[in-house]
Amino acid sequence: MRGLLLWVFIVACTGPRFGDPAVEPVDTAVSTPAPYYINPVAVGFEFDGVLHPDGSLTGYTIDGEYYEPTVYVVFASEKFFSASSEEVETEESCYAWGDWVVEPTAKLTTFDGLPLFYEYEGTLELDWYTCADMVDPAVWGPDGEDLIYAFQNLHLGFGPGTFTPGLRGAWSEEILELYEPSMLAGYYAINGADQSFIAEDVTTTFAWEVDPDTSELSADEFGNLIPVAVDDLRPPDVLPLVYIRSIATYYVRLEELDLTNLDQSVPGE
Repeated sequence: MRGLLLWVFIVACTGPRFGDPAVEPVDTAVSTPAPYYINPVAVGFEFDGVLHPDGSLTGYTIDGEYYEPTVYVVFASEKFFSASSEEVETEESCYAWGDWVVEPTAKLTTFDGLPLFYEYEGTLELDWYTCADMVDPAVWGPDGEDLIYAFQNLHLGFGPGTFTPGLRGAWSEEILELYEPSMLAGYYAINGADQSFIAEDVTTTFAWEVDPDTSELSADEFGNLIPVAVDDLRPPDVLPLVYIRSIATYYVRLEELDLTNLDQSVPGE
């Protein structure tokens, strides 16, 4: 479930003091700092939308504004993974995202062999991104277009499953005590460099209450979303109507991917 600041240093040059021996003129202008770019080394995925008992995916409403179901692609630098604060995580990552409205018709292969509640497969068209001024144009092209184009029309698989031990180990006891009953595993599949397409539990997906009539997200008296307990359900049980928001918990390193083949519906085509 997540978001992005840059900082730079300004170095000033000072000229000679009055009365010093004559010297060559010195430029006293403030030097232009070199821009700071993140170096994306890994990618994660996040889903945001409403899941219906029949498996259909729709959007939700906040203060009367409707939001389509969306998949976020998160690009992270090496520094992101050693960050000690959310501020640094934000500075060391950027996003691309697009609407993703698909039907639960796919049958995904999961790496651990576990079944999923629902399974989806489709093409993700990226409509917006924040990476333009954050990645080095000498590496990723003007406005980071080479990075974004590699993931444009991404062949993507997704499915919610039972919360797994691997994901549980990534969270503090404090968070688990508050939210574990409402936590699901989010399995994602993209084309592997070996032409595989296997879904892995790489995101933590939280289930929240949503109004069935208005699609408005429900909140308590303090404005907090209301968690929905799903921990007693197992596929092929039917999940209730819930708003689900997943947070990338594990990432895939870019060096493990074939960035020229991510849009193929059948790997290797």
